[in-house]
Amino acid sequence: MVSRSTFELIEAAWLDFKSQYDEGRSNANAVCEAMAISELDVDIQALESLQRSIAERLLHLRRARNSRSPLESLPGELFVNILLWSIDITNWDIKDIQKLAGVSKYWLHTILSTPYFWPVLDLSLGERLLNIISKRNHSAPIAVWCSPAATIPTEPFMTSMKQISSRWRTLAFCSDYSDSHLASIESPTPILRDLFVEFLRGPAPRPIDLAGGVSLQHVDLSGASLHWNSPRLTRLRSLRISSIWDNLPTISQLLTILSSSPELRRLVLEDLSWPNSSADADCPDPLPTPLTLPLLSTFVLRLISRTYCRYLSTNINAPNCKCAVLEDAPIDSLIIDTPLSSLVNQFLDQYPRVVLTYQEANQTLVVSTSPAPLLNADSWIHWGDDTPGLLLTAFATDLGGWKSLLSLVTAKAQSVYLCLRGPGQGPVEPPLTSFPIDSLLNLPCIKALDFSSAYPAGPLLRRMGSPSPNREGNLAWPLPHLHTLKLDSYDSYDAMLADLVAFAETRYAPPTGDTDTSGSIPPPDELDSLTTPLDVPDIPAVLRDMLLSVNDPQVVDPIW
Repeated sequence: MVSRSTFELIEAAWLDFKSQYDEGRSNANAVCEAMAISELDVDIQALESLQRSIAERLLHLRRARNSRSPLESLPGELFVNILLWSIDITNWDIKDIQKLAGVSKYWLHTILSTPYFWPVLDLSLGERLLNIISKRNHSAPIAVWCSPAATIPTEPFMTSMKQISSRWRTLAFCSDYSDSHLASIESPTPILRDLFVEFLRGPAPRPIDLAGGVSLQHVDLSGASLHWNSPRLTRLRSLRISSIWDNLPTISQLLTILSSSPELRRLVLEDLSWPNSSADADCPDPLPTPLTLPLLSTFVLRLISRTYCRYLSTNINAPNCKCAVLEDAPIDSLIIDTPLSSLVNQFLDQYPRVVLTYQEANQTLVVSTSPAPLLNADSWIHWGDDTPGLLLTAFATDLGGWKSLLSLVTAKAQSVYLCLRGPGQGPVEPPLTSFPIDSLLNLPCIKALDFSSAYPAGPLLRRMGSPSPNREGNLAWPLPHLHTLKLDSYDSYDAMLADLVAFAETRYAPPTGDTDTSGSIPPPDELDSLTTPLDVPDIPAVLRDMLLSVNDPQVVDPIW
């Protein structure tokens, strides 16, 4: 039921409007034209006043309604906690606070008087908002975000933040640095839990000497290092160390940190340059029992010492890993039961489609799940949202290890995309060893073959034109289930045509009694997709029909 005061306001406004309408409805335009400007202004002001009265009444009613919300009858502390749960603290934005404060006077008073709603001092907000936040949050833990901004230099900002370092809960510093910045970062921080530091340019950095305090939870360092024996490096939940070339942690120090962090969820070591001698000298004996990190979801080792990669990948057990990137992986350890072999097996069990890439320029082989893993590189580790998958890179010279890995792929993968990348157009040094590409042709699970970067396709196309002994010694067609063939470059159109003709005539042409050497071998599958270089003419229709199982070739990859 509408309240009496609201009803009276509506009734008065309606009667006034109806009276004026009835008087002027016979000739409304004439009435307006006959009125003086001053009279029109009076009417306009009256209507505007009416609009304001209605708007004020609506605002009053909405606030009255919101003040009777069940939320506002809760105890104050519980109500504050509910509001805090509605805010994304890691991506704190003052606009979200303003929306909450506009609900009612009670909400506004609660937010203005509770320092926990003002948890971030971000240099990019500007001086006015920084002053407001400092006034509102005078006692609660604070997150300090410092990155280059146009209005305020980083050095005076960090100097001012030094005065409240005892309340720092998070420090995110990304900027050029000086001794003054380091002094600010090394201020007493007894409750600091998240340390994100990226040094861009500055003097030769020394290790950050953290003062005493609680254990850190999230550590992300780029171009910066710590004293790795610090007692605060325990109970970590995420650790990323990147782009440092001095004062790197030893394997023993890393093991101490990891073994004291059973809840670690993300471990990223990348772009770290150890002198080989120091890395080898520090390498301890293998652990009697692998170190198990049951919650580790992201495990990345790339562009680091081979000694470190080998030790960590074979001594850390991550049974619930979702995203793994391992460069220069010790695949020879796949021959035995190691944490690395368990890791590879668990990914191959989850991902039926695999990409296998041979890179001739650097003699490496890459195994990747489809879809491939992707690290969130645009944010600090604490905000990371990584795409799951496995990416494993190793040198092709490790033939024994690759034999074991290919056996795993063959046994588990339902379909494999094989990409052979050549040297491109530049000069290439002759490889130290020759990887037996023919061994890849014996994998029956390969359903797509991609020649790219000027890889010489002709010899392999001709090689696939006739059966040959497989790994078991039985006569079989190379790549019997090949459905997709892609050629992105060729020396000449004539050479490509000759190789494709030889490939088609020997692989797909109907056999004759005198020339059939395949015996009772099942014929290979026909192609569903053929892609030729864009800079050459289309192949003849007769050849296309011989190669493809349909007359209209599909230039769509059936795998992804």
